[in-house]
Amino acid sequence: MKNRCLPLLFATALALLACEGSPTESTGIELEGPTLDALGDQVQLPTTFAGSDRPLEWRSLNPTIVRVTKAGLATAIGHGEALLEATAGTRSAETILTVLPPAQVRIDSLKVTPVFAGSEVVALRLFNAGGRGSFRLEAWGLRAPGDPIRYLQTPWTTAPAHMVEEVLMEVPTPSAGAGDSRIEWLALEYRPATYPDSVRVCVLPNRQAMNCP
Repeated sequence: MKNRCLPLLFATALALLACEGSPTESTGIELEGPTLDALGDQVQLPTTFAGSDRPLEWRSLNPTIVRVTKAGLATAIGHGEALLEATAGTRSAETILTVLPPAQVRIDSLKVTPVFAGSEVVALRLFNAGGRGSFRLEAWGLRAPGDPIRYLQTPWTTAPAHMVEEVLMEVPTPSAGAGDSRIEWLALEYRPATYPDSVRVCVLPNRQAMNCP
């Protein structure tokens, strides 16, 4: 005699599996701003799949770039892209977190204009090609050959990731004559967030790079 219960048991097992979900099923995970701007930055990833109260367990497939706890707290350890995986039972999903490279601030355009004796206007545009950091600017001249004088130094200012900023500043140049330019070079100093050291770049008024004195 055939066992008529087997088809029923098999159908019941399939139904239970379908309720639990499968690795290819849509999970509803959405990340806002899946980038970290600097080493040490953190982001809390979703703790459950959409429509479920079962907690997710996260792991990083690139732990040298992003470290993540089982509860989904991700921390930037290195620069680059990290693949993260979340599982809950038989359901799983993957997402990519990007850790931006260190801040790299550059002078994109520059114009120095003498306005009257003892003063010049500097107009420049700054671009940050990396993650979060800070910067400051200096304007330098010469009292005499080989005798530099710093006319201006700005405070340290935050440089957001991918910053594009227009800067307009009036620089006192007491040694300048009427209509003459006395700014010999500008120094841009920038520092990536969480880095102890800064980078110093010097340019002439025509934007030509030079070795910083």
